[in-house]
Amino acid sequence: PATPADLAADPGPTAGFLLGNGVPVTPYPAPVQALFGRLALTFTDDELREMLRGGLLLDGVAAHVLTERGFADLIGVRAGRPAARSARTAPGPYAIEQVSEHPDGSLLSVDVQPALARLHPLPGTRVLTRIRTPDGQDWGVGRCHFVNRLGGRTAVLAATAPSQLPGSDEGQRLLHTTVRFLEGDHPVLPLVDGGPHLVPHATRTGDTYRLATANGGGDPADVRVRLPAPRRLRRATLLAPLSRPTDAAAVAHDDGWALEPALPHRGWAVFEW
Repeated sequence: PATPADLAADPGPTAGFLLGNGVPVTPYPAPVQALFGRLALTFTDDELREMLRGGLLLDGVAAHVLTERGFADLIGVRAGRPAARSARTAPGPYAIEQVSEHPDGSLLSVDVQPALARLHPLPGTRVLTRIRTPDGQDWGVGRCHFVNRLGGRTAVLAATAPSQLPGSDEGQRLLHTTVRFLEGDHPVLPLVDGGPHLVPHATRTGDTYRLATANGGGDPADVRVRLPAPRRLRRATLLAPLSRPTDAAAVAHDDGWALEPALPHRGWAVFEW
């Protein structure tokens, strides 16, 4: 039977998942969009088709909704009904997500996910990770990428509550790789790494770009901004708690900059280019 929770369509956890992994977000239409959970039910077929012309990130619930609505050939997978970890189905409960290109390492935990969608990739879909049971048996596909016939790109996660995935450097790298894939030939987003809970806020005024990054973690963080193309940094500013704003040094790299002083807890770093 249906419950009030079945009517929940909250974009907050989606934003939290992206921001917590160093990916800026906007509530407005953009070249890359994320559609998680039952929020997928609120859009018309025409609206979904328009999203699928760009880059679209889906979780297991949204992928199942789109599969039932006839969009499997545009998302690259047939997503079955999500299976709870407690479900008594073979091969057993899921436990870890393993990066396909590194079969001897790069493991991520998924055992706190309330459910995972069974993803069945279509021809042309690239599988990035696979889900495994505690004893190493293959449970199914974890996440995958696909280029559809409309020219759009999709990335599908088996996870049904991505915001509850444990934070890790490998998980962040996987998400950043996915964002760059979804951007296609025209990448623009600045991405942030260097510590857990680094929350970015990106703005543009004319030809000037600003990226403000807050350190929501309990420890100082070595902030690094990654750009799709080299840019000349005009200014970096450090805003430490109970201190005046000060100019900060930033070391240039091929794909962006690294803040020279560590960013303290609850501090902000503002990059302008």
